Parts: sequence; C-alpha cells; structure tokens
Amino acid sequence: MNHLKAFEASSGALFSSKFLPFTIQTIHCSRLEKLQLSHVNLSSAHWDQLLRYLFIPTLVKLRVDADCAPSMLIHFLARHPAISNLSVVPRPGGLWRTNRITTHLMLSITTLDGPLTHVLPVLLRLREPPALACLTLSLQAHDASPNYITTILQCVGHCASIGYLLVSLPPQNDSLSAMIWTGTHSAVCVRHLAIDSDVAGSSSAGDPLVLSAAWIEAFPGVKHVSMRGHSSVTAEYLRGIMRRIAAADVELCVDLHSSGRSL
Repeated sequence: MNHLKAFEASSGALFSSKFLPFTIQTIHCSRLEKLQLSHVNLSSAHWDQLLRYLFIPTLVKLRVDADCAPSMLIHFLARHPAISNLSVVPRPGGLWRTNRITTHLMLSITTLDGPLTHVLPVLLRLREPPALACLTLSLQAHDASPNYITTILQCVGHCASIGYLLVSLPPQNDSLSAMIWTGTHSAVCVRHLAIDSDVAGSSSAGDPLVLSAAWIEAFPGVKHVSMRGHSSVTAEYLRGIMRRIAAADVELCVDLHSSGRSL
C-alpha cells in the first residue's frame, strides 16, 4: 500500500498496453482521495473493466470521461458513498440509451458537473435531493427536447437547492426554438445562475447568450446572474437585455472574450 492521495491522467498514455498493468496496480494499491481520468480514450467496455471491481473507500473526488456508461458510473458510485465531488467530461454528440437502473445512491454530493446523459441519472438515483454548492450542465445539441430550458429545469428539479448553476451552451445549435423560455419557473432555489457560450451568433437575433438571457425569468430566487464567453454583441448591449429581464436587486455580470461588433 502506497501513500498516494491523488491520481490524475489526461491522456491515453497510461492506459496503453505497455503501462496498463502499472496504472491498474497503482490505483488499486493506493488510498486515493482524488481520481481524475479525463481524455484517456477508453471505450465503454474498457471503462467497465476498469471500474467494475475497483473499490477505493477513501475516494471523495471523481472525474471520468462521458465514454463511461451512466449505469457503470452509478454502480461505481454506489460502492463509494464518500464521493462528494463528481465530474464527467462531455463528449460532443455522445448518446446513451436509458437503461433501467435500480441502484440507489447514498452520496452526500455537493459538486456535480457533466452532460445531462450522466448528471440526470445520478440525480434520479439519489435517495435524497441534494443541496448542491455547484451544478454544471454541459448541454449537447440533442438536449433540446423540446427546448433547453425545459431540460435544465427537469434536472434542477431533482435538487433541494443550488448555490451556483453553470449552464454551458452547446457548441452547435441551428434551432432558435430550442432557446426559447416557455414561461416555466423553477421551484428550486438557485442563488447564482451563470451561462457560458463558446460560439457567437451571426447576429443579435441568433446569438446564444442573447437568446438565453430570457432564462433568467425561470429562476425567481436568483440573486446573481453572469454571462460569459463569445457573443456577436457588446457586453453593454447584453447587460442591458439582462437588466430589462432581471429583478432590480439581482447582481449582473458580463465577461465576453471579445467585445463583438457595436450595435
């Protein structure tokens, strides 16, 4: 048994045939508190082989790729009730069939990050709705069913409260109808709403950050709203839209990677 507390891999090198025995032995023989495996290029079957019999009772922080099947992830979490911080690295276009999962989770999770394909199954299997300090949702184009805010609220609805909700907009979305707010409100208190976009629209009418500003109304208890990333509009223009929507006591913040063109 070694004294290693954290194991991190961000490429497939340690999982090649040459190093795999060393990697497996290191993970199995350590009292790890943090296990972070991202962009390791493992197939779903290889993730299954890696995690199926792995038991690390000291583990509190886990990071895996979205190639790890949600069912496999949940079975692993069931054996590790001390995990409080879970992160799943999204894979664009990644789809999973919704298999029936009967395992219940006793986690006291405070930080949850990943695509809805993994985040929602985890929330559904928790015995108690969690009070999350931070929930990060990495939206994919296929999550607009029927629109993004409906899907977001479905996920949020399985929580007791959320201190910080970060929504990362999908890199590609050709449907403006997917961005609309339908008038539904969250019954769950979200204190800070943050929306991030890596892609700017071709105009203000199709800009993801501009369109998603309407989502502020879906969270009546919010006290802080921030928008960041790329936009076709200026920060001042976007802040003006947010101010017209948000309540007077809501603190607003806009941080754009580029100022965009002036409107």
